[in-house]
Amino acid sequence: MDKNSTKTAGEINMKKLVTVLILSMSLFAITFLQAMRNEESVEEFNIQQLPNTILPEICQNLSLQDLRNFEQTCSQFRNAGQGRPVYLKTDDPYLQHPKFESLLQFLGNHKNIDRLDFFNTFITDNQLFRVLNAIAISRANMEIGTADGELKEIPQLKILKLSTCPNLFCTKLRDYPIECHMKLEVLDLSVTKITNEQLASILKKTGKTLTKLNLNNCYNLFTATNPHQCQSTQKTISSIIKYCKNLKELHLYGTNITKEQLDLILKEIEDTLDFLDIRECRIDILEDVPKILEKYKHITIKSNLD
Repeated sequence: MDKNSTKTAGEINMKKLVTVLILSMSLFAITFLQAMRNEESVEEFNIQQLPNTILPEICQNLSLQDLRNFEQTCSQFRNAGQGRPVYLKTDDPYLQHPKFESLLQFLGNHKNIDRLDFFNTFITDNQLFRVLNAIAISRANMEIGTADGELKEIPQLKILKLSTCPNLFCTKLRDYPIECHMKLEVLDLSVTKITNEQLASILKKTGKTLTKLNLNNCYNLFTATNPHQCQSTQKTISSIIKYCKNLKELHLYGTNITKEQLDLILKEIEDTLDFLDIRECRIDILEDVPKILEKYKHITIKSNLD
């Protein structure tokens, strides 16, 4: 008898709860419909009434396809998408035609692409050249080479991430696509096939403004098993020392850099450097980690001792 009474009371409470929910939803629906009939209230539900500072923030967090759709909605949204720096991260790892051509068209319509992220894509050297060329052309006052197609300057691009792009850095140095002046602040080349010659050439054009350089797991760098490699490695070290005067972060995880090479670099840039990653580097560095930590106490150093 008590169980039945409890069950009956529970059913009554549930019915009351459902009734309250239905009444609440009905009241909300009535209020909403009344607001929609009121012209003044309709404006409150219009996204176009958002402040101009909010719409660009929305654009900043959209994918490439969503940003395209957003800009096609109306002129106000198009201006919001094109009127501020844009962070472009492709969602197509293969970048095949016609998607790649569509990407180039999108880049050509935006003057403020300041960040590019091609992480884990199969972008090629030729495609990268075309991407940078499209960004340069979108600037009305950009000086671009004519006969040889060489890019002269791309000042608005601040961040370039090319991590884990297996088809990059396969061309000869004289054909290398990033051989242009860019005021980059962050350059991520981790897990790529980049060589000492290519890196030295890039840093010559981009190193002066760099604050973060990521070379993690770049196995072709800092190798010195023959005279040619010794010479090319020295060029890379010299380029870091000479051009990267404002470097704050240097990521060398898993590289072949030696203790002597690291000492040469740190001796010149230790005043600006805040962070250094030397995990999984050569054995001679790992053995001397305590000395490195002691010598450069003001730098946050990640090592195998962490």
